[in-house]
Amino acid sequence: MNLRRFLAVCAILTALAILLSSCGGDEGTGPGPGDTTPPAAVSDLAVITTTDSSVALTWTAPGDDGSTGTAAQYDIRYSTSLPVTEGGWSAASPVAAPPIPQAAGTEESLTVVGLVGHTTYYFVSKSADDVGNWSGLSNVVTATPGEQDTIPPATVTDLAVTSRTDSSLTLTWTAPGDDGSTGTAAQYDIRYSTSTITEANWNSASQASGEPVPQPAGSSEGFTVTGLQASTAYYLTLKTADEVPNRCWSGLSNLASATTVGGSVPGEMVLVPAGTFIMGDGVGNCGTDERQVTLTRDFLIGQYEVTNEQYLEAVQWAYDHAYVTATTSSVQDNLDGSTEELLDLDDSDCEIQFGNGIFSLRNAGHGINPDHPVKEVSWYGAVRYCDWLSMQEGLPRAYEHSGDWSCNGGDPYGASGYRLPTDAEWEYAAQYDDERFYPWGSEDPDCTRANFYDNGYSVGWTSPVGNYPGAPSIGGELLYDMAGNVWEWCNDWHTCSLGTSSQTDPTGPGSGSARVLRGGSWGSSENYLRCAARNYYGTPSGTSSDDGFRCVRSQ
Repeated sequence: MNLRRFLAVCAILTALAILLSSCGGDEGTGPGPGDTTPPAAVSDLAVITTTDSSVALTWTAPGDDGSTGTAAQYDIRYSTSLPVTEGGWSAASPVAAPPIPQAAGTEESLTVVGLVGHTTYYFVSKSADDVGNWSGLSNVVTATPGEQDTIPPATVTDLAVTSRTDSSLTLTWTAPGDDGSTGTAAQYDIRYSTSTITEANWNSASQASGEPVPQPAGSSEGFTVTGLQASTAYYLTLKTADEVPNRCWSGLSNLASATTVGGSVPGEMVLVPAGTFIMGDGVGNCGTDERQVTLTRDFLIGQYEVTNEQYLEAVQWAYDHAYVTATTSSVQDNLDGSTEELLDLDDSDCEIQFGNGIFSLRNAGHGINPDHPVKEVSWYGAVRYCDWLSMQEGLPRAYEHSGDWSCNGGDPYGASGYRLPTDAEWEYAAQYDDERFYPWGSEDPDCTRANFYDNGYSVGWTSPVGNYPGAPSIGGELLYDMAGNVWEWCNDWHTCSLGTSSQTDPTGPGSGSARVLRGGSWGSSENYLRCAARNYYGTPSGTSSDDGFRCVRSQ
């Protein structure tokens, strides 16, 4: 072999050696020694939602080499047998069309469809790089399509009316959670009615429009229900739902109630302006002392005595809210530790009865009389009714139901809620505003002016409120039955001698054994009908067939 041929052969052999070295070995024997780092195993695979036939998954994208770069491929599998392991990987079902991996750290998601409802599935995944290095198994998660979140939002317990107009009521409450008292709920359903709302009649109650979107659990919520009727009592409640598609609904919230305003003066109340008058007339029973009294605040007074029907509706509301207890013989207070008797149901003259959780009217020998004044009501029962009105309208109640049952800590004129009139307020309204002897004037009583016992004549029972001519007239509005029909409870403790010293906003004695009664009744003689006459026999716990009341409220 000559030298030229030898050198050519050497060149060919050298080129072949270089070519074989660059191939790195036989085809199909696996990755070369240049990239042996697989993607990191996913560790946060999680189920976010389910439907009847699908499961939505989420996880964080791994890298190409460990946790850096971008992987090339996902293999996501599921099984209905025990959680998937390396040994059972090949038997698990692969998910069709898994997503293309994103850069490491990106949030990934996938919805697996075509699943069987109410079946438990186990999900797991692997990731590969561009040269076929496969990660280990991800964490295993389980899900059951068709079995939704069954934890409803917590039931609202502090729904309250905080303000009112003649056509709206404003509510406040604390936001519940999505699951119980955690998270954020998805929807409120607020409903209202002029009668009590229960689960049974929920669907027939009116739904408010434009309810707010729930805030996180524990937040203060507020909403104004509009389009209401003036001077109308409403009951309001709400339910709360969690997120779509679960819609687990809470139970009914507590029942809030309030009465819309009836213009500038609530319905069936008369506005009495502040003023000065002479209390006492020198003649009336326990009204012989005369003194100048100044009342510094306007007040509203009931145009009529409280009727059987009005008291029945209020005490039923109170019973439904556990503010009273009741048997067939008695209604008793159930606030502030008090158990005072409010209404003497087993007295034969009482026109209200109770049974099976329901109050109703009864015939006490004179027919069924919803529009007659309530009777057999104690002083406690009268002030309790005033507090029920306040509670229904979202006002502070005026009376503490323990100790001496003082009104607004001894300052009735400063009370925000409904209450009984003070002794001075009652007389001022009855003789407004010309020092008249009787509510209608100075003419002697007769059977056309009042229901009372007149020289042997009496109708022998109460009359419907407003059945006799109204008097006096205050701002064009009439007060009815300020004389006769039933005695009316007042706020003050009774003392017969009031003295002659001038007084401003008097509150009466600090204590006593009886409360003042005013106005006479169907069974009293004419000397008790005088505006200045005051009765002394009214022990607070006592009841009678001729004792009733009307309410006032400071302005």
